[in-house]
Amino acid sequence: MKKILLASILFIVISCNGKRPTIQSAVYPAWEEEEIVPGALPTREAASDQVFIAALEDYFNSAYKNGQIIGAAVAIVHKDGLIYQGGFGKRKAGDTHPIDENTVFRIGSLSKGFTGILGGTLVDEGKIDWNDLIHEQIPEFRLADTTHTRQVSLAHLLSHSSGMPYHTYTNLVEANLPLREIAEQLAEVKNLQPLGEIYSYQNAVFALAGTYYEAATGQDLPQLLKEQVFEPLGMSSASATYDALLASKNIAYPHKGGGGHWWPQKINQKYYNAISAGGINANIDDMAKWLYLILGQRPDVLSPKNLNTVLSPRIATKDYYRYYNKWPGHQSSYYGFGWRMHTFDSPEQGQDTLIHHGGYVNGYRSEIAMSQDEDLGICILFNSPNALSRTCVPDILKLYRKSKDAL
Repeated sequence: MKKILLASILFIVISCNGKRPTIQSAVYPAWEEEEIVPGALPTREAASDQVFIAALEDYFNSAYKNGQIIGAAVAIVHKDGLIYQGGFGKRKAGDTHPIDENTVFRIGSLSKGFTGILGGTLVDEGKIDWNDLIHEQIPEFRLADTTHTRQVSLAHLLSHSSGMPYHTYTNLVEANLPLREIAEQLAEVKNLQPLGEIYSYQNAVFALAGTYYEAATGQDLPQLLKEQVFEPLGMSSASATYDALLASKNIAYPHKGGGGHWWPQKINQKYYNAISAGGINANIDDMAKWLYLILGQRPDVLSPKNLNTVLSPRIATKDYYRYYNKWPGHQSSYYGFGWRMHTFDSPEQGQDTLIHHGGYVNGYRSEIAMSQDEDLGICILFNSPNALSRTCVPDILKLYRKSKDAL
């Protein structure tokens, strides 16, 4: 299979001066179309991989034996192919069924990355544009300021730069209100910030991007995800509804607790009314295929141009107390379209740019990252909130680099 290299991350500017926001153009790598079988992920064979796999399995087996986690599923993908996928621990406390590569989890805010990529596929097809104005397809969308309302674009929603206060009406999402009803209530929020200039993380407002896709295409979001992303990538277990998750025969149940004492919880319906923000379900086999796309190896699904657009930093995120700011060598963080971008520089690991997102919903915790320096993708799905989730990405990168240095 021909390999397509992801171009360097580009800073793309969104400007708002009373006109429709614009995105600066850039030069992207060309690619040659070829026949790619959906779901066919090549296996990488490198001498250092066996050393790495042994260290990786020891890391998660130890975490399970020590009671740090009840279970986890892990995928490691290089641009040359799959390095590892597998499961650790149990699907449910008190049960004997182990987690494996087919065990389905809720992925929480990792869903935001799918929303960005889905938008890219629709832009490729000419069905939408990043600069489309939200009120033109969602008339219920009204903010306190009329001028502000008429300038908010899809790009602003996807980059958390609409000017709305932090987590505006996340409580209404969790109360299971329909998104269009929430959109009608946004006019009651008075303290708007400058459009396109300030990062402020959202769930309700971000999820309206999915509502925009539905209005622009005439298709519901679960079907769009299936046709544009899941089926082309061969993600056979991936879905975006509560009923689809419950229909799975191999499910990881959410838990609370810690220190070796875990209590299974009920799977609830939160965020299935806001799929774009947190409503996708998948197993780790699916997520390995997803990582391969993020690494730039599926131009048949998303063009390099729009992959770069989605993964380009747009607005600085100054959440100084977030866990990723404590990762070794952290320099700065930005947000793109459903993805975070972090830069690192440390004596041990050198310079690197990490494409990243974390997720939490209903007792499930998840992490996904792609190292540009290593051309390496990492995804970990947990069926519990736990401290390990905050450090597992840099820990795994350290194990990977150490395995290469060992040979």
